[in-house]
Amino acid sequence: MVEVKKILVAFGLVAFLAACGDDSSSTGANGGEAQKETSSSSFKKSNDDAISSSNKEKSSSSARQTPEEHEGPERNQNNPVASSSSIVETTSPCEGCIDWSIPKEAYLNPGIEYDSITDERDGKVYKTVKIGEQVWMAENLNYSDSVKTPSLLGKSWCNGNDPKKCEVAGRLYTWAAAIDSVALSAEGLDCGLHKVCELPEKVQGICPQGWRLPSLEDWLAMLSEIGGDSYAGTCLKSQRWDGDEVNPNFDRFGFSAIPAGAFHKTRMFGDTERDNSGEFYGPDERVAFFWFASEETKLYAYFLHLFYKTYTLFHSGDKDNAYSIRCIKDY
Repeated sequence: MVEVKKILVAFGLVAFLAACGDDSSSTGANGGEAQKETSSSSFKKSNDDAISSSNKEKSSSSARQTPEEHEGPERNQNNPVASSSSIVETTSPCEGCIDWSIPKEAYLNPGIEYDSITDERDGKVYKTVKIGEQVWMAENLNYSDSVKTPSLLGKSWCNGNDPKKCEVAGRLYTWAAAIDSVALSAEGLDCGLHKVCELPEKVQGICPQGWRLPSLEDWLAMLSEIGGDSYAGTCLKSQRWDGDEVNPNFDRFGFSAIPAGAFHKTRMFGDTERDNSGEFYGPDERVAFFWFASEETKLYAYFLHLFYKTYTLFHSGDKDNAYSIRCIKDY
């Protein structure tokens, strides 16, 4: 994945104007002044710091492992979803965190004209929004049929194992589920955890027909359109990112991101297969993670990390972590 790193580094060398407001008009996650970083772009960090695997993400589970310690066969896809007894649910209340009682429609920007699509697989309807020349889902994917799509079996969750949270913020998917590794296998590509494959230029993944999992280039084009990554957090967050408080400086383009958090698997040194025990992470910290179709190694793939601050950052994380998905229209 050298090319992915080169692209990200090149992107970091370009300074963008803040399309979602300057320092005097933009606000941070708590409604105060904009969070100023040490540079105008989070990509201006060194290659190892900004593009390499996120230590925070890789140390989120109970024990750390090096790739050599962690390599092993793909875990059993027939593992059922873990029972609630094997999962730590982070349900403690926090000031300003996501309010799960608010319907997903309330997270959309009332000043944006949205379109919509219907996923013919299950009849679910998603709002969509045009940003530049791209059309994105304005809601997180919430598709779960593991019979029609075997890649999902034991590889997707509702936050806190609560189906009502899926109705608000969509499901959390492992990277193998996101790329629909079973479908790729039928095409002769062996992809997923403990594997590296040459992904096709366009990966539909588990997105509806006519839509696909975004690539790195898709994300970079969108970030460029909205003014760069330094203020992309402000541009992409829902106006209700901080809970009941509406922040009109957020969500200028209608992407309407929700801090859906993540699911991190429990790991032990020397394991070769993992069950589905783990910990839900993120809503209390107001963060969102979005997979895209690029991998770093047999263990790690790339994702967009949307912070509680104003900026975004690309990281690579454990392929067995579960993150949100936003699909992009395929042309």
